[in-house]
Amino acid sequence: MLAVDREEGKDMSKRDATKTLWVEWSKREADVLCHFPNKPDGGFVLHHFCNELPVTDWKGGYKMQKAFIEELKARGYDITTLKFSIDKLPIKEVPVPEFNEHGRGI
Repeated sequence: MLAVDREEGKDMSKRDATKTLWVEWSKREADVLCHFPNKPDGGFVLHHFCNELPVTDWKGGYKMQKAFIEELKARGYDITTLKFSIDKLPIKEVPVPEFNEHGRGI
């Protein structure tokens, strides 16, 4: 999977690159691309799509689960049709408290 960092300004879609995180198949790259508005979100998606993840079993131990994309392939899915996107919620303005001359809230 290839990562496309939105902070670097590599806009390859009509989606709002500052608000939308998406994963899709790229014919040009012949690979899955991950587009993200910031590095922490991109790292999160790449980690869950591409890495094996530990899964706890009923005995309290754990085993490694296949990476999400590898699991989809093993189940017979065509990853060239993969599409995933999610938009950020609008940022709500937080009211600034007012204070009197003694530093107490009004």
